[in-house]
Amino acid sequence: MFYFSENENLICGIDEAGRGPLAGPVTASCVILPTDFDTQFLNDSKKLSPKKREMLNPVIKEKSVAWSVVHINHDVIDRINILQATLLAMKTAFETLHDNNFNPINIFELPVSHLVVDGLYVPKFETLPKSALGNIECVPLVKADGKIPSVMAA
Repeated sequence: MFYFSENENLICGIDEAGRGPLAGPVTASCVILPTDFDTQFLNDSKKLSPKKREMLNPVIKEKSVAWSVVHINHDVIDRINILQATLLAMKTAFETLHDNNFNPINIFELPVSHLVVDGLYVPKFETLPKSALGNIECVPLVKADGKIPSVMAA
């Protein structure tokens, strides 16, 4: 387990959807919430009603520090397998974060202390400069989508 203070640090959360179906894309989302974000309605998306998910989507996009959503299609999944496609989607979501006006964000200019991924694995960030993730601890955390607000929002 890791320690962080949500009052001092921003947490970058990543989660995926679409690994269960036999066909279709896998989707990953990456979100950085501000420390003052009202988290009372957040939860694991599987535990939220469709109506509540629809209500939260624009709020998260509008109030987040940064967000990104990436889809990897079935052709890529068939070529590299579902796990690798999921990790690719997560990595791409992280690398393409943008703000509310769809401007690219340089995450390394933000006070982000942790990148928390829901699950067992963290994507490999070999395309980033070796020092780029130096100050950001990358943590895989099973069931993070029910524990960490930024992951719940992803």
